[in-house]
Amino acid sequence: MHYLVQYVLEKYQEQLLTNELFSGKTSKHPTLVVGLSGGVDSVVLLHILTQIRLGKTNLGAIHINHGLSPNANLWQQFCCQYCESLNIDLQIAQHAVTRSGGESLENNARKIRYNEFSKTNAQIIALAHQKDDQIETTLSQVLRGSDLHNIGAMRELSQKHNKYIWRPLLNISRTQIEDYAAQHQLNHIEDESNTDISYLRNFIRHNILPELTKFDKNIRNKILKLPSQVQNTLDVIDSIAASDLANACALVDGVQVIMVEQFRQLDGLRQHNLLTHYLKKHSMPLPTYAQTKEFIRQALSAGLDKHPSLQLDKTHRLIKSKHQIQYI
Repeated sequence: MHYLVQYVLEKYQEQLLTNELFSGKTSKHPTLVVGLSGGVDSVVLLHILTQIRLGKTNLGAIHINHGLSPNANLWQQFCCQYCESLNIDLQIAQHAVTRSGGESLENNARKIRYNEFSKTNAQIIALAHQKDDQIETTLSQVLRGSDLHNIGAMRELSQKHNKYIWRPLLNISRTQIEDYAAQHQLNHIEDESNTDISYLRNFIRHNILPELTKFDKNIRNKILKLPSQVQNTLDVIDSIAASDLANACALVDGVQVIMVEQFRQLDGLRQHNLLTHYLKKHSMPLPTYAQTKEFIRQALSAGLDKHPSLQLDKTHRLIKSKHQIQYI
């Protein structure tokens, strides 16, 4: 058994088989769907999972065609042929990406992917993010001045839109994945945008990291310590936020809302922390620190006849209405 297959098998047994999905309390077998772009990482992950005995877990794949590249349809065709060769059911989602709300095409494409993942019947979405992706994500979020939740980058197992997001390759390097593909003679597509250094992530990959590595050959492993440490800190912060939310929330017509008077009793940092936790819990986009701070100021100073709000995305906003704060 190849060492990467053994590695993913151990992750599967440790992180998924111990999960409530496998408790036997439901008659349905869990479904695991791999996000398949056609790139080497996702091609290798799907191949590895076909080599593992997944018990009663149903295995499938999903490809999202954003139409951003002139080769997008060829990539879709490649994914169809690859899944057919593995006897894996493939879902195709075609969704054009546009730039809106001042956000980048890259960020909008990511949101679309997770929205499409949420529509599947799978309980587990397996994504092929690896060690180098984690490094690039951490650095890009630091350079953007993002909050800790974004700097904390990705976790091996998390939840989003009532799905488990599983990243079993997160501690595996790009080189190890490419070696696996070469050993198993796996074809894959190359996204031409990966060389475009007008994207911050690519600029970090091709320009910044090579220079940092010249300065310190162990720099990648040192950078990787940051998201792990941030995640540990966030676990403590989130537990405080969960306690504050429990004390300040109420159910109104079956919807969880934050009561303004209880919210007012917290200091400013905990108010911000509570709102962030509330939005994350309901899978809402996170506004910037400055936006959240301004919303809190308006919400706590507004009279009962005023309804300050904060737009979260095209369809959702955070609003203070009379004695409560909620997203709508």
